[in-house]
Amino acid sequence: MGEIKFRQAIYLKGVFHRWHYWGFIEQYGNLTFVGAETNLSSVQEALKNSQRFIGIKDRDEIELYEGDIVEAEVEVSLVTVGSPVVIGSIEYSTETACWHCVESKESSYPLYSLENLRLLGNICEDPGILDT
Repeated sequence: MGEIKFRQAIYLKGVFHRWHYWGFIEQYGNLTFVGAETNLSSVQEALKNSQRFIGIKDRDEIELYEGDIVEAEVEVSLVTVGSPVVIGSIEYSTETACWHCVESKESSYPLYSLENLRLLGNICEDPGILDT
């Protein structure tokens, strides 16, 4: 199983301050909690406010988490019209059981169909990142 990683945005006076990383690692067949203690009452409560590591890194070896904004190239065989470059938020689809880059409600691409992913940021750190 390896490790299961999460991060939570920590805000001070309503402004993003830093990330709090936590998770579980497998040791001797058991999952062990790793990370500083949180003020949340339970793991379930922590999960509601956390972003999960998706298990891959971008082209610069930066870990990608759900909610990150990425730029990527669509496999040429999948492009019928428009630009082969997409910018969107990483989200998990229970419908397809895989991670997607979501440009809009009408447009999303499974991450396995994208190449050359580059992390642009996250709406926690830069709330206006998708406004441009």
